[in-house]
Amino acid sequence: QHVPKRLRPKLRVEPRLLTRAHEQTAVAALIAIGLHGVTLLGDGWLHPSLTDIAVPFAIDYRPVFTGLGIVGGYVALALGLSYYFRQRIGIARWKRVHRFAIAGWALSVLHTLGAGTDAAEGWLLWPVAVSSAVVALLFVARMSEVGMRRKAVAGRPAVASAGRPAVGAVGAVGE
Repeated sequence: QHVPKRLRPKLRVEPRLLTRAHEQTAVAALIAIGLHGVTLLGDGWLHPSLTDIAVPFAIDYRPVFTGLGIVGGYVALALGLSYYFRQRIGIARWKRVHRFAIAGWALSVLHTLGAGTDAAEGWLLWPVAVSSAVVALLFVARMSEVGMRRKAVAGRPAVASAGRPAVGAVGAVGE
């Protein structure tokens, strides 16, 4: 489940619906990222090339923040699409890797604030600040649940197939 257990009762929403909403939002975000890059190709002021929008730090316009945005887009793409390969990757490994999706989001915020021509405008700052606060709160809630789960698992002995503790076992870590 993607939503911390202590938040689920308050939400009163079927976990499958949340998972579907999460997936659809992620796909919509990937489409928006792609459209953002493609529409920049027609920008009459910036005049970027395909290389400028596809290769991190290649463009002359605010190269650090633009490059961070491109890297963030690739991180979001790789981790977002990894959902469809989670059976092949292995669910536990996929969950560990998927936790880094927040890095793609953080890079996109840095890109928005550092390369965006409207970055100082209130109409942009308020949504960025509010969404950042929500994402940060959910991230902290999720990581605190993972930490509690690790402590709980580490306190129990690993179990062998016959139901007895495994010899030399150390508590498992992860989800």
